[in-house]
Amino acid sequence: MAGNDLPRHFLIQFFGVYNMAKKVEKVNKDDEVAQDFTNQLSSFLNNNLDIQIESLKTGGIIPYWIDTGSYALNWIIGNDFFKGIPGTRIILISGEPGKGKSFLLDKILGANIAAGGASVKVGIEAAANYDFSSQIVGSEEIAEKIHLVKSKTVDDPITIEKLTSIIYKTIDFQASKKKDMNKSVAIGIDSVTQLTSEKELDSVEKKADGKKAAKDMTSSQKMRELFRTIEQRLEHANVTLIGIGQLTANIPTGGFTPPGTPKTVVNAKGSGFAYASSLTIQMVSDKEIKDAKTQTPIGIRMKMKTTKNRIKFKGRDCWIFFYFARGVDKFRGLPELLTRYGVLNSFKLDTDKNGNEKRTKIALGVAGLFDKTLPTFSFIRPDGTEVLFTHKTISEVVSEEILREMNDKLNEIYDGILKESGFNEADLLTSDDPVDEEEEYANGEEE
Repeated sequence: MAGNDLPRHFLIQFFGVYNMAKKVEKVNKDDEVAQDFTNQLSSFLNNNLDIQIESLKTGGIIPYWIDTGSYALNWIIGNDFFKGIPGTRIILISGEPGKGKSFLLDKILGANIAAGGASVKVGIEAAANYDFSSQIVGSEEIAEKIHLVKSKTVDDPITIEKLTSIIYKTIDFQASKKKDMNKSVAIGIDSVTQLTSEKELDSVEKKADGKKAAKDMTSSQKMRELFRTIEQRLEHANVTLIGIGQLTANIPTGGFTPPGTPKTVVNAKGSGFAYASSLTIQMVSDKEIKDAKTQTPIGIRMKMKTTKNRIKFKGRDCWIFFYFARGVDKFRGLPELLTRYGVLNSFKLDTDKNGNEKRTKIALGVAGLFDKTLPTFSFIRPDGTEVLFTHKTISEVVSEEILREMNDKLNEIYDGILKESGFNEADLLTSDDPVDEEEEYANGEEE
């Protein structure tokens, strides 16, 4: 072999690396050309149309968050104990009657007030007692600042048409303030299910007079129109819309129930609210909280699940604890969530006859709660130190710094679960198509 000859395997490796480098260079150049074209296109559209174009990274930013009052519920919504429901979005809270949906809505409206925002509640159903509402939202001062919109006279109820005007006027008023607009305006609707329409009112009056009247088939259409037209306007006015929808039995017509038909359906006057919403929180279960000595009901434990979520992931659940005397407990439900994902260890802490510490593991029950014995919890911090606490001492022992460490660990574990199971964020962002109980009928019938 001549002195300047190189081994064959070396030449193959060299030219392989060289060709790869050339390909990477070409890809990078193609990317630059494509990005330059995109920038030129954006500039052209901006100059010739009345629109705004920005990167998806900045265009999808949530301008503010409204605390739900529960660290656990905040996490299943947005992966963060310290956030809550997304501002400038449409939120639907659903569940069976009497599950506590109105409590949660009031808590969110109160949290928005406490953060410097303005909250308006459109009362379709009877409002809670003022003293009780004050306990739910946190104080009388906050309760006084939530403005309640209700019908003026017996002949002038809040209809879909009037609700549309309320929302439009609120958005217009807020937008007219321009740089002086409020940082966040929350509109709560309690409840969407109980809304009526002008045509339905007219139909009822005709029936009361003994006349025939066609069934109202306009409600779902009007609701779709409302949400199609306001969805893009909310962000420009810093307005968040939160509605309550009742879960009702789903009874298909025709005598045949197709396999897989859901047993319940969200009744929110058609599919408009469900399709337009960025987040649907469903109350799937509840349990009474009773005083240990007297067995007097003192609160409700509510299991919450995100059935639709365009912010993070759908399908996650947690328990929140609502107490009649003090509202939602920020910490309760969090130890259960953290134990389920392995962030915390839970055990009964005792000492043996020699005075040595003894730990007996306590597992979560089937429902995701600790059935009888309330455990001691252990969290190992990133620096290796151990933090011990119970349900009663968690608010005193666990600082904000430790909470953020727990939050990071929980997200790390959850991301690992997704990767191991083959799921990704895109698989979990979308929701199933909602069943629309009103749109199953093609035409109205005379009764």
